Amino acid sequence: MAARLHAEQPDVYKDDNHKPEMAIALTDFEALLGFRPLHQIISFIQAFPELAELTTLKSPSTTDEKKEGQPLSIKQLYSNLMRSSPEEVESTIKSLVNRFTTGLK
Repeated sequence: MAARLHAEQPDVYKDDNHKPEMAIALTDFEALLGFRPLHQIISFIQAFPELAELTTLKSPSTTDEKKEGQPLSIKQLYSNLMRSSPEEVESTIKSLVNRFTTGLK
């Protein structure tokens, strides 16, 4: 496919190497794009303190936009979440499941 696209549109497809990260939808599809606004993300973390463990925000606040002198950002939250250990994720999931199955608030 890459070779054909390059041959047909070399100004758009600069090389003929296979691009495993590229996807072409053959039918209609829906995809996620972007993140919720930061204040909404912080609201979710406040509602579910278990999430704070994975994002390293112990008591996030929509008015407290700084952490250790740095602006709080979605990138920071996401990076912290993605760097969580499998054990941390498993523990958090168990806590959330327990919260929902027992009706804890």
